[in-house]
Amino acid sequence: MKTIKKKRLSTYDEMCLDPKVKKDLDSGYKELIISELILALMQENHISVRMLAMEAGLSPTTIQELKTKNKLPNMKTFFKIMDHFNLKVSIQKKNGQVMATI
Repeated sequence: MKTIKKKRLSTYDEMCLDPKVKKDLDSGYKELIISELILALMQENHISVRMLAMEAGLSPTTIQELKTKNKLPNMKTFFKIMDHFNLKVSIQKKNGQVMATI
């Protein structure tokens, strides 16, 4: 007879059992993803913080804070940056979840 071992939860999964911790981790993950997207776009297009700020109509401080993961942009700022790189952002609700496509 084969015994079935119960799979042990990872440390991350155990932490996510606490709703407050899960919310904090999810929020931090979203900030990381957006910051990494902006950083990758800047690197691919060889554009500096000052240049992006000037061309997108934002302050260099705003771009620097986004780049260093200190701040999650508001929608207006995010769309200005995406517009600068000629990217279209689509946000829709699917199966009860909000999904963004770039």
